[in-house]
Amino acid sequence: MSVIEEVNKLKKDLLVITGDIMTGAVNDFWKRWMPTTKRDYLAMVIDVLSNLKDSNKMVALGNHDQWDGVETEQRLVSELEKIGFFVLRNSSMPISRGKESIYIAGTDDIWFTYDFTKAMHEVPNNAFKILLSHSPDVTTDINKDMKIDLTLCGHTHGGQVNIPYLSHHFLPINNPSKYLAGLIKEPYGYTYVNRGIGTLVFPFRFRAPPEITYFRLN
Repeated sequence: MSVIEEVNKLKKDLLVITGDIMTGAVNDFWKRWMPTTKRDYLAMVIDVLSNLKDSNKMVALGNHDQWDGVETEQRLVSELEKIGFFVLRNSSMPISRGKESIYIAGTDDIWFTYDFTKAMHEVPNNAFKILLSHSPDVTTDINKDMKIDLTLCGHTHGGQVNIPYLSHHFLPINNPSKYLAGLIKEPYGYTYVNRGIGTLVFPFRFRAPPEITYFRLN
């Protein structure tokens, strides 16, 4: 809950989560690393997120959100919507202030039902665009003519156990040395890869601290 409290302290117009809201158990091996609780795991996750206050709230799904099968995935989406999240599933929506608008697009995870073209279909070419996609591999589908101003990703945990010259080789993305974590200048805008707040397999981090990222758009 300390993370929720810190987020609630921030003055914000938009709150986004770029996936892996839960830990998905793709097989019996992964199940041994899932959080244990006497309560329903998904219900516990939703209960925590329900304490987020104020602002528009949007989310794109990550691989773990889709790994447990369609039934769990649909339940997660439904429960997120009940607590006020817009779940961007290869879709987009505008946010307006006065006469000005920005467009937020979001994709499903690139290993599952990802559709970049569908996500961007209704976004005007001249609009200010923010793209939410769990994996930085989404950048392989973006070219400089698309003018996507800010792409927000996660997935990497910043390496989680970040050993220089070594850890990035184990990240399941196309360009791990470039997209390990942080802000990357692109020909068309910027990509930011958030390190996230959780862990996977090993219950600790090394040289990859958890983070909440705050952006101010001018």
